[in-house]
Amino acid sequence: MTEPLPANEQDMLLLLNSLSNEELRRMVSTQDELEKILSTYGPQTDDELHAWLIAELNIDIPRSSVCEDHDAPFQFLADLYFERTEAALLMANRGGAKTFLVAVLHWLNSKYKSGCESATFGATEAQSLRAYAHLKQWIYDREGNRREEIIDSKMRETLWRNGSRVEVLSGTPEAVNGPHPQKAHADEIELMRDDTWAESRNMTVSKKLPDGRWIIPQDIATSTRKGPNGRMQELIDEIENAVRQGFDPPRKLYKWCLKETAAQVSNCQVARPELPETERCSCHRIQKGEWEPGRPRLLKDICNGDFHNSRGWQPFGDIAKHFRENDQETFEVQQLCAKPEMSFHYLPRWNVERYGLRDYQPDPAHGPIFTSVDWGGTNPHAVNWYQLLAYEIDALDFFGRPRRLAEGTVAVFDEIYIAEIGNDRLGDLVMSKEAAWKRKFPSFRVTDRFADPQGKAAKMDWSAKGLKTTWHTTREFEEHVKVVKELSDDTLLFIDAGRCPMMVKEIKAWRRDPKNGNQIDEFNHCVSNLRYALANIRRVKRRALRKRSIPTARPIQRQSVRIVRSEAKGPVSLRPKKDEFAQWRQHLGEPVTRVNPRGR
Repeated sequence: MTEPLPANEQDMLLLLNSLSNEELRRMVSTQDELEKILSTYGPQTDDELHAWLIAELNIDIPRSSVCEDHDAPFQFLADLYFERTEAALLMANRGGAKTFLVAVLHWLNSKYKSGCESATFGATEAQSLRAYAHLKQWIYDREGNRREEIIDSKMRETLWRNGSRVEVLSGTPEAVNGPHPQKAHADEIELMRDDTWAESRNMTVSKKLPDGRWIIPQDIATSTRKGPNGRMQELIDEIENAVRQGFDPPRKLYKWCLKETAAQVSNCQVARPELPETERCSCHRIQKGEWEPGRPRLLKDICNGDFHNSRGWQPFGDIAKHFRENDQETFEVQQLCAKPEMSFHYLPRWNVERYGLRDYQPDPAHGPIFTSVDWGGTNPHAVNWYQLLAYEIDALDFFGRPRRLAEGTVAVFDEIYIAEIGNDRLGDLVMSKEAAWKRKFPSFRVTDRFADPQGKAAKMDWSAKGLKTTWHTTREFEEHVKVVKELSDDTLLFIDAGRCPMMVKEIKAWRRDPKNGNQIDEFNHCVSNLRYALANIRRVKRRALRKRSIPTARPIQRQSVRIVRSEAKGPVSLRPKKDEFAQWRQHLGEPVTRVNPRGR
């Protein structure tokens, strides 16, 4: 006895039986035509694309996002394949299929866009070769035979009979200098060399197909985000700033996290509390660390029902493993993409929006002015100018809005950042810049210049030009860092972002090496002179307070005394002359609280 047909198949059979022969012929003809179009031109809609991926490559890419501000992985692929965007930036979790999805895109473009040229290059050679490893599973069948549409396939290049090509390049400037594909993919750009990234920005060009269609150029960048000052965050900031100002962003940002790539947890105890306890997931028993003393950090807190809405491919066991194997900081950075990694940064809370200024005016009446220099040569010389505010003033913040700066604030307001010149030439540039400020503020003068005492030859060269440098404090690196952090934490350190761009970039990138805890010894020239300046300014300020004097931008007549005798010929007494310095302090509004003469 044969099994009865399912209800849906019975309905289909009834429908076919109700059609005439002519209607059946038209249906078959239409189906043949659709299959011909699909095989020639490929999927034409998102639905067709999703169905094609399942049927042809056996992959089901999630079409829905879980987190409110995240994207579905399928949307990234579809937008690029249908050429809805010319530049895309993807930030996703580790294991988030970034390289895999671009390999799928290369396959689709090569198969259905005759003559399309694509290229992938990674931060490392191993990263580049991962793209080919993904392509290889479709180039060869299970028996190891190459597909008919492929002419040849090697690790570095795959050639198609329709003229398409996929190249896998190393992450060097030379490798990305020559090719001019229509589709260029930069992988793990957070770790990519600066010169490779810069050279690759001129790779892509458009191409006209024989049938008259055009293949538009597309630049695709994918990566996890390591820190707040890396290339990923810089590009994200660029996108957000453009949108904030009403401009078209330079590229479209896509992002997803573990919650988009995880498989659905159908027995999620948060989303389905009605399930019997024995059938619920075990996320309440999976712990890693504590939120606070006495309060365990559970996977249940991370889920909060979200994994029930996930439609990805990573099973629950993988989710639990990621949670257990990573501390809170790493999990939030690399799996949830919730924030950049900050644990090794010296100033983790510093950002230009909060601490940046625009068009700062160093009026000498506001307080003393200092210069600090980190000697260079082959590496850049870094010179910055600082003003210590003796009382509150109004300035403009990063967005050009009024901002009140407190007494004791140090404002970094100008900069020279240049390599491959000698100390004499550097001194000339310093004198020229200060002359320009003096034309604007006639009383402008530098109270003190700070430079590393070990730069003896440079100090002598500057001294011969009348640019004498001094040093008043310890050379202990950690003590300098402590001073910088205290001023930043107290919101007493501001930087003119327009005039001091390298200080802004360096202070954002200033971090320890995770391996040994030491300062990463590169791209730290401005922050070195920042350390010198703030440590020395603090010592100068303390000495001045002990002496009841503060350095100023103009000479102050110091208090002097003269011996006088009373008319009664009594004991000798001291009578001060007119206290001009006290009047100056009163003019600046200095607090009247006295300081212990020993500085305690």
